[in-house]
Amino acid sequence: MIAVLVLLQLMWIQPDAQRTPGKVNPDITQGNIADNICSNKWSTGQIRPLSDYTRDLKLDQMQQYRDTIPDEAERCVPRSNNPKCYEEDHLISLQAGGHPNVHEKYELDCWSRKFRVTPDELRDTVKRVGTSQEAIERELQRST
Repeated sequence: MIAVLVLLQLMWIQPDAQRTPGKVNPDITQGNIADNICSNKWSTGQIRPLSDYTRDLKLDQMQQYRDTIPDEAERCVPRSNNPKCYEEDHLISLQAGGHPNVHEKYELDCWSRKFRVTPDELRDTVKRVGTSQEAIERELQRST
């Protein structure tokens, strides 16, 4: 019976390539893999997107998948509109070298809100100082 269920899942439950976030992280290469995903000092927390970002992404995807059935009792009924019933995941896991920036527009919007700047101001700052959160914060504080 279990084998039949696993087979059914493999046949019918597949990620939607248009909606499932996932791409390879170009910052992880064969030359530096020992320093990141193969290091016990490295964790996905160092690159994991902000929870605001993933929450907004999850809510948008729930609408796309039509997961809109009211679930006041929070029982996680099929197609529930309760975000707690779902986990945002990557097609290529962060642990295996997946890229955390899965939908650039969402990430840009989220970080722009966090830093209280326009998306264009954020893009310009990233071009000047790179993608380090600390460097971006320092640069934005310096310029205000």
